[in-house]
Amino acid sequence: SSLETVLFNIEMDKWQRLVTSYLVLLLCLGVSHQSTRQRRQGLNLASSEPCRTPQNAAGVCVDIKECSVHLDYLVNKRWQPGVKEYLQAALCYKQGSQVYTCCPIEKRVSFETNKGGTDCQTPRESPGRCMNIRKCNELLDLLVKREQTEYLKSSLCGFENRDPKVCCPLGSNIEQPKPERQPERREALPGRDVCGVSDFPNNRVVNGQPAALGSWPWMVALGYRSPRKPLDWLCGGSLISDRYVVTAAHCITNIGSRTMYVARLGDLNLDDKVADRASPIDVPVERAIAHENYNAALHTVDIGLVKLKNRVQYSNLIRPICLPAADTFGSDLYGYSPFVVGWGATAYRGPTATHLQEAQIDITDLDTCSNAYRSIKGATIDDRVICALSPGGQDACQGDSGGPLILPKRINDKINFYLLGVVSYGYKCAEPGYPGIYSKVALYVDWIKKNMS
Repeated sequence: SSLETVLFNIEMDKWQRLVTSYLVLLLCLGVSHQSTRQRRQGLNLASSEPCRTPQNAAGVCVDIKECSVHLDYLVNKRWQPGVKEYLQAALCYKQGSQVYTCCPIEKRVSFETNKGGTDCQTPRESPGRCMNIRKCNELLDLLVKREQTEYLKSSLCGFENRDPKVCCPLGSNIEQPKPERQPERREALPGRDVCGVSDFPNNRVVNGQPAALGSWPWMVALGYRSPRKPLDWLCGGSLISDRYVVTAAHCITNIGSRTMYVARLGDLNLDDKVADRASPIDVPVERAIAHENYNAALHTVDIGLVKLKNRVQYSNLIRPICLPAADTFGSDLYGYSPFVVGWGATAYRGPTATHLQEAQIDITDLDTCSNAYRSIKGATIDDRVICALSPGGQDACQGDSGGPLILPKRINDKINFYLLGVVSYGYKCAEPGYPGIYSKVALYVDWIKKNMS
């Protein structure tokens, strides 16, 4: 009847649009059926050309109007589960307005589903299940290795969203649901009975003098190598647990062709020829993480974390320093006199020290610090940093980067040393009127804990 003709034309128009979209997808994915491959090779395809259906049954490529079983599925059963995918996979090619489909000779197609997919027959005529290729490890492995591509294409039996479905042989290694991923265990920071304990005399005030053995047991020297130099001690750090070291972000990112590869703990003089009674250990670096908000141009959020490959054993010469909470010292640090420690240069553009140096300096207020750096391009002075400098000329210098700004605190007659800041940058070294700039560690303790896993 005329009504049936109109319905047929409407359905054919929808089908042709569907096939056009599908052909574009095939071209993008590089996936095709046997007859499509032959057509690309320049063969003149006839409607009687043999083919294999998506379920690997024998068939012939014919105009879909001549394939009653496919036409019936298109017009009357297109909403049934699996029909749309089957018809897409059965496409041979499109020629003008004609759509050619691989019509099964036996005119029987089953869409009964079992758990895990639809029954099908593999190109080797063994039983299988039609499923997303991501769930069929045997064929997924072929896809990854780009092996047996013809077999892989012949196994195509449909699509699931944008993923191809393949006839996965029964008994193959079908991917099982993955167990729920357990959250990674985060490292615990040591308590006050372990951290911040030192042989440092409580009443001692130093002025840029060599440190004594065991005074700063959390002090770490970070070693770098490059094509031109096998070892260079360029930055410092602070041990905060038996496996983690806090340093500056620029010691991780702004290192050119160098690679941070080793951390030295328990040392006093980096010159191995000097007898200093130390028993240092060198631990390989497993990974180094710079804070994701670090801005090298503005020198902001200059803090990073180094994970050691092996855990270290604590001793009198190797101990972690305590991390401060927000209320350990409060927000206003003006008037405190912390210690700065490192193997950096003892003068601006001078040679680096091989013997560990220590100095006590005074924290200045941010307004004074901001005014001092007003003319220095890229200097950002805000409440994320600590400014400190001693009137006597003591300051951190090149090579001290990443090292600690240390402040002791007495709680219940017990003194612990805390990592107040991390050496970030400054104008020259101990330049009159220009304090050194330190990242305020208390603001980043949560970030440090989050990345200790």
